[in-house]
Amino acid sequence: MTNHRQQSSDACAVQPIDRLVHAAFARLEASPYFRGRCGSLEIAHRDGVLLVEGKLPTFYLKQILNSYLLELEGLERLENRVEVINPHGAN
Repeated sequence: MTNHRQQSSDACAVQPIDRLVHAAFARLEASPYFRGRCGSLEIAHRDGVLLVEGKLPTFYLKQILNSYLLELEGLERLENRVEVINPHGAN
């Protein structure tokens, strides 16, 4: 499985080792919802399945993430394992 973790919390740049992972981060970087938030996300790809893990502050952003990534060409399935956390410390 190809696994990538963001190197910077300010940008969604990734080394283009895997085309689908690169496309996922590029799509998120283009979104005002995720710009600056990709440092908390990990994306892995294997056999058409994109696995996303990490933390976001709202369920709404988790759902927006689904809608952005499900449109990627070549994606057969998305596993969104992102944890929704309260940005103020309490879950």
